[in-house]
Amino acid sequence: MGEIAVAATLSHAPGITGFREAAGVQADRYYAGMAKLREAFEAAKPDVIVEIYDDHFTNFYVDNMPAICVGVGASHFGPAEEESFLHIPRGNVPGHPDLAWSLVREAFNSGFDLSLSHKLLLDHGSMVPLHFITPSMNVPVVPIIVNTVIEPMPLPSRTYQLGELIRKVIAGRPKGERVALLGTGGISHWVGTPEMGLIDKAFDEWFLETAEKGKGKELSQLAPEEIGKAGNGAHEVRNWIAVYGALGDRKGEITTYEAAMPWFCGCGAILYRT
Repeated sequence: MGEIAVAATLSHAPGITGFREAAGVQADRYYAGMAKLREAFEAAKPDVIVEIYDDHFTNFYVDNMPAICVGVGASHFGPAEEESFLHIPRGNVPGHPDLAWSLVREAFNSGFDLSLSHKLLLDHGSMVPLHFITPSMNVPVVPIIVNTVIEPMPLPSRTYQLGELIRKVIAGRPKGERVALLGTGGISHWVGTPEMGLIDKAFDEWFLETAEKGKGKELSQLAPEEIGKAGNGAHEVRNWIAVYGALGDRKGEITTYEAAMPWFCGCGAILYRT
């Protein structure tokens, strides 16, 4: 029987690494919060990381946008962005085909239709969090992409069900396998609209505090319209909600939050220990 060794939900704005200096002391505080996550993940010694994030027109576009796609490849290359922009070295990240295929097969057996890809290119949505959690990129990763960029998107309640499926699969894995979970994106932000640069701090703090209390089920009942009030980029919290489906009512710890204007995003993180 496998187990969830550790989990975190956190932002993945490219400016976090791309424009660190622009955020000044905000960046220092945020990076301190990221250090807490890294310490917790290193202490948990996971065998594999399941990372739930969204694609930013890197692998998929309007002509082909799966609701949910699992990367089953033996390795994944990233980041898609230039190193001079993101300041994260490019290279191969090991995959975990065995766990990925277990997830796909159980999904189909459970009436949960997933797309799959043997070759995913990882962009900042995946690589910014991994850069902090496992900078040497030596822990295998199963990437799961959720469409949070164009309508129609999976409902928050559906991504919560995805998390419940992930929990079921982990429970059926070989005894002693330790799985870490990452849900990345958000929080409030607008992309490519006149509101870009605005941050809804009230929404961010409410969302973080609710999630910290282990009330992920409550968050899964949010209507898409409610989430959208915090920006078109706020829809990425569906990725966080998927992790909450796997964790149930487990309580967490907010390790950092910054209404980081230079990063054009409300950026935060919550750690869930065993």
